[in-house]
Amino acid sequence: MLAACFTVDVTPDQPTVLAGFGGEPRVAAEVASRLEANGVVIPGEHGPVGLVSVDALFASTSFGRRVLDAAAELDGDTTRTLVVVASHTHFAPALDPTKPLLGAVDDDHVEMAARRVGRALAEAGAPRRVHQWTVGRGRCTENVSRRRPLGTLDRLVTRQRVANAPALGIAVVHDVDVVAGWSDGEPRFVVWSWPCHAVNEPDRCAVGADFPGRVRRLVRDRLERPDLPVLYLPGFAGDQRARNVCSVWRHPRAVVAAGFGDAFAPNTASYVDRLGRRAAEAVLSGIDAGRPAEVDDHVMRASVSIPLTDLLSGPDAGTAEMHPVDVELLRSGALRMLFVGAEVCEPYYRLLADVLPDVTMMSGYAGQVFGYLPTDRQVAEGGYEVAGFMAPFSVRGSMRPDVQRVLVDAARQVSA
Repeated sequence: MLAACFTVDVTPDQPTVLAGFGGEPRVAAEVASRLEANGVVIPGEHGPVGLVSVDALFASTSFGRRVLDAAAELDGDTTRTLVVVASHTHFAPALDPTKPLLGAVDDDHVEMAARRVGRALAEAGAPRRVHQWTVGRGRCTENVSRRRPLGTLDRLVTRQRVANAPALGIAVVHDVDVVAGWSDGEPRFVVWSWPCHAVNEPDRCAVGADFPGRVRRLVRDRLERPDLPVLYLPGFAGDQRARNVCSVWRHPRAVVAAGFGDAFAPNTASYVDRLGRRAAEAVLSGIDAGRPAEVDDHVMRASVSIPLTDLLSGPDAGTAEMHPVDVELLRSGALRMLFVGAEVCEPYYRLLADVLPDVTMMSGYAGQVFGYLPTDRQVAEGGYEVAGFMAPFSVRGSMRPDVQRVLVDAARQVSA
């Protein structure tokens, strides 16, 4: 298969508001690490298909459209399509205008980022033959569920059934899936996926790529390719955080939210550096363990759109724009990559295994993200991923009790 690749800097060049935590606006005047967009463009049935990973909290339909328009202005190609996946860093300006409570959009930044990515798409160069595609897997145990069930004593304090706190006793997926493309023995690009929230920078008021940026640098150093496109897909990271844990008694105020168990420790530069190193080691292990994967000369796309009313109930359920949740499968030979427009919770890896037994990667945070997608069990338990996110995400309604059937059915449709 032919492929064109690119990496482009999208770091803001002036003070800007960061998106991610809500509350008082965080205006960043300093840059802790550079923001990037990395992409691979491959032939599709009806035109080029671009897979783009961008350092942002969320992408959006409007951002993707602006990228395509910017590319078409330069080369006239209107057949190009995109899958844009956000790294979910909480230390970048917003690209999604539908969630103002998480961070107001700076239109100058959106225009700059869209034009730079669009130019990179148009000028990625003539596609070169990727002689070998490899698929491998590493392992990084630095992620942990952040949904800890609470006991009776905890509930007297928190009045919740589930706390946003480390749930060390819950088994989660630690796999780091890696796809790499090679030409004449040299790496052309790396795509990796691992479920973990990018909320780890120590300075909340500085621009930063979080651990995905550190992984990019370390992988490029190891492979001696400073311009290597490295795409990060956050997977089903809706309820996953880094294993940066301390006793709740070091921060007694956390008892109100987390009960009497462990709590997430304050972020430090040393921890996020360690997180980046361990994730990078897993990516490199996946590259080293990669096995050749047969691909066709083009990629096929299948998609299904889930109406928000299939997920939410209530007389005014939904969002202002009512954009559906898109579920998309890219398929070429042995490669299969599933993308969902939601913050999908980790148990869906297992729930979708029977429907997509040969899937290479699965990731949320693709395109327009409406909010979280919990499982039926999580809906019954409550918690941030069920109801707490709705107000800051500008979502109305209540999560239906059978939401997992909806996503499983959609995955089944696109894989048929």
